[in-house]
Amino acid sequence: MLYGRVSGHGRAIGRSASSRFDRFAPPELVLQTDDRDPPGTDLYNPAAFQYPDGDRVYLMFPSLYRHDADTLDIHLAVSRDGVHWSWPERGTPFIALGPAGSFDSGSLYMGQGMVRVGDELWQYYSGAALKHNEAELDALAKPENQRVFSRVVSRLDGLVAAQAGAVEGTFTTPPLNFDGHALLINLKTEASGEVRIGLLDGDDKPIAGHALEDCMPITGDYIEKCVAWKTGEDLGTPEKSPVRMVVKMRDARLFAFRFAR
Repeated sequence: MLYGRVSGHGRAIGRSASSRFDRFAPPELVLQTDDRDPPGTDLYNPAAFQYPDGDRVYLMFPSLYRHDADTLDIHLAVSRDGVHWSWPERGTPFIALGPAGSFDSGSLYMGQGMVRVGDELWQYYSGAALKHNEAELDALAKPENQRVFSRVVSRLDGLVAAQAGAVEGTFTTPPLNFDGHALLINLKTEASGEVRIGLLDGDDKPIAGHALEDCMPITGDYIEKCVAWKTGEDLGTPEKSPVRMVVKMRDARLFAFRFAR
């Protein structure tokens, strides 16, 4: 899979697939800015790859170029097939520019891929104080304008999160088909926080024994924590129709969940 620049809403990202490394068809548009983005923005540097620790997960870390400010910061896009992409938190940089005068205050570009180290994900990006149109050869030759490579560290499966503060928040997932007998979640709470999860059937009715009020509250910091109800951790045999998860949380961040055997 090859990702590169194509024309779209300004500069955009295209994709081409080939069985041979020396022969690719012209890339076809897969990601671009639109009216939901700030006016006068387009995309550079896809930095796209398949996430090694997830099933059918593709990640992209393009730089969003703002023409009026002449700056580039790094954003996150996700996909299940490498073709259809969405923004988990549109408008929020994955790596924001540094303060004025800092080494990364003008332009940021993500490197390719990531390295897993224990329960951490390491990525490397380059930053410079120079803005896009300031990066001319005479300016680049000055030591104070050097481009610096830095590391950014995320928790495993923790690139984004659903977050609630002191006021309890709730959300319900889309319908889910799953195979497994345990529900594992990746979360971090404050000492006063907690997360509870209930399961709903195809008619959005609580599943007996696995309703929200049956869930044992979870507090702490876990990459993988098995959700338990009063009857235990076993989900039993799920019905054939999809189920939905309803999540209630306070002073907590929920990064990920998965069903396991």
